[in-house]
Amino acid sequence: MRKAWQMIWFTTAASCLAVPSGATTPTKLPSHGGAGGSDFEAFCNGRIVRGVQIRVGDDVDAIRPVCANVQQVTRKIVDENIFGPWHGGPRGEPRLLMCPADSPAVYAMSVGAEGDVTYIVNSIGIWCGNPDGSYRTPTDAPPDAIWTGPRADISGGGIWARFSITPSTQVHACPPGQAAGGLHGSSGVWLDAVGLTCISYRGPIPLGRSSPLPPPGPPPSYTQLCQSARKSWVVDANATVNYRIARRVILLRRCLEAYPGGAANSRNPCVQAKVAYSRGQPYEEPLLRCFANLPPG
Repeated sequence: MRKAWQMIWFTTAASCLAVPSGATTPTKLPSHGGAGGSDFEAFCNGRIVRGVQIRVGDDVDAIRPVCANVQQVTRKIVDENIFGPWHGGPRGEPRLLMCPADSPAVYAMSVGAEGDVTYIVNSIGIWCGNPDGSYRTPTDAPPDAIWTGPRADISGGGIWARFSITPSTQVHACPPGQAAGGLHGSSGVWLDAVGLTCISYRGPIPLGRSSPLPPPGPPPSYTQLCQSARKSWVVDANATVNYRIARRVILLRRCLEAYPGGAANSRNPCVQAKVAYSRGQPYEEPLLRCFANLPPG
């Protein structure tokens, strides 16, 4: 039986591109999204893509790669930097989607898009593995990192009437033995479309011009985690798209696992939901009371 995240992989024949130092002929995977905007290519110049920095609002406004050098034997990250200019518009809050240190190379990406007149990228997820392809997180599991925007509400007409309510999602994976070495797609006011360019990684390459990664912020509090879960519970309540279902489950688990306490006789509805969830018992009723008691956010 197909798992929730199991999707078809798409690959194309190697494209005729300028080959960065340290890579063989790259494989340009299909991009997904709309047909608007101007084409862009964002190579890591022979390094691997460890993640992406995005600017987001209701959709993805812009993107650029986070590039890294990795020792082939130890898989130790030698250095990593945000590389190159933004591709997209100037709006939105910055977010980082990053691979973990023990599997630092992006090798597959899910791209969700929605729209009618304006069809743009609304979600991005990444799957990670070793640069040489010796290990990969299966794509029938949730992505290692993901951001999804809210679905457009067209009930009020106006500007949102240009958008459809049903997004489409595609997953594209690098061929065996390759990992992402860059991005390509199209952008303008928003990120219209994006895909991966895959390379055969040959070891550490000098970084060149780049920007340092921002310092990590404080970890989210259990209140913030539960506020995110509450929002997803409402927005994705009638979801039929796999990535939204997975997102809803992940946010709920993070909320309940982080919430303090665990006494079975607790009067706190959040703790009651946590206990019921951990025991595989019905938890919806105390969870809704827990959400109702959370501060706005």
